[in-house]
Amino acid sequence: MKYKKVARLAAVFLAIITAGCLSPGQQRAALGDAYLGKGDWDNALTAYSQVASIEPGLNLNSRIAQAYRGKGDAARAKKDYANAAYFYGRARDLDTAADLGGLYGEALYQSGREDLSRQRFAEAAAAFSGALAAGYDNKDVRLSRAEAYAALGLFTSAIGDASLCLDSDANSVKGLGIRGYAYFKTGDYRRALADLDAAIALDHNDKETYFNRGMVLKSRGELRSAVNDFQRALDLDPAYLEAGVWLGRTYFALTEYSLAAEQFTRALELNPQEAAVAYNDRAVCLGKSGEFNAALSNLDALAYQHPAYYLAYYNRGALLMKMVQPQLAIDNLDTYLCLDISDKFGCRDLASGWRGYYNQYTICCFNPGVSQYALQKCGSILSQNTRPEELPYSDGALYFSSEAGDSITAVYIGPGYY
Repeated sequence: MKYKKVARLAAVFLAIITAGCLSPGQQRAALGDAYLGKGDWDNALTAYSQVASIEPGLNLNSRIAQAYRGKGDAARAKKDYANAAYFYGRARDLDTAADLGGLYGEALYQSGREDLSRQRFAEAAAAFSGALAAGYDNKDVRLSRAEAYAALGLFTSAIGDASLCLDSDANSVKGLGIRGYAYFKTGDYRRALADLDAAIALDHNDKETYFNRGMVLKSRGELRSAVNDFQRALDLDPAYLEAGVWLGRTYFALTEYSLAAEQFTRALELNPQEAAVAYNDRAVCLGKSGEFNAALSNLDALAYQHPAYYLAYYNRGALLMKMVQPQLAIDNLDTYLCLDISDKFGCRDLASGWRGYYNQYTICCFNPGVSQYALQKCGSILSQNTRPEELPYSDGALYFSSEAGDSITAVYIGPGYY
């Protein structure tokens, strides 16, 4: 015991003597080294950062890099990949010779996967690109970036990454699915079908592949085949709202309005908020079947819940024309024309036709011919919504065409209304 006590006292004495020989900056650096040796990364970094102000000439980059490497390892052990990637990146920037053994690239990849799961697609794509730049290049990274690119609408880039993945694994169901979807979005239906057919041949239980093939077939006018694929996607996942909505729209295109309305009703029963656009689509089906009051109730519900969803006003105006209520119809059509300046749904000419105009509006809210009700309604909506509200599955939403529209407007709309 005496020998151990003497040894400890000698070590303390030596440390005091040694510290007395060091400059203040070197003393702080030595303290940082001690923390570094114990794995106390935060205190090590604090000590090292103090050195810069005390003695700027001391270059501690390699030791600071070690501390960041340690923080990266700790974050990675906790599966905190975003911070792990940041710390490894700092270590690499400070010491370019540091060998991180692919840890930086892997952390970026895992961080990107987390972003992808949270639908932060731009951040995910940037993380995957960083992983590739760091030398962490494999089919999973390429496939993940293809998925992020497709979600961002960068379909050519998605096709490129998916193709590289398929070069190394021709039977990648996900690779075929992503590339098939991207081909579909670029209008290359032939290649899209080839990829999606191949994916389904490999895996009969992937609902997304059936859904995407259904979209391709619908776009090609092969409606019955599209119905089969949308139904198959629903069989695999009865809560798949998007498949139900598009199954309803395909039945509508087949003029099977009651079957279409059933699908929209089912979607609303599953989740009325997520499938709110189904109020609009069901209203058009009901209107086509002559159930005008029920259709109007659906559009009223949609406009109440989502006042900036402007297609509701077009459909309500067209429906009110059918119900021979021209003044109310004009108010709604004018509100639609004020809101849909960009003609997102392609209904501006139809609305003008229903209203009795045959020229397209340009800046409707300042047109003296617009009804005062519409001006006030439009102003109220725009003051509360910086942009018209987007609803899930609003792309491809149904609307009343102008069948019999000219004759109705000719008979019921006179100059007193505008």
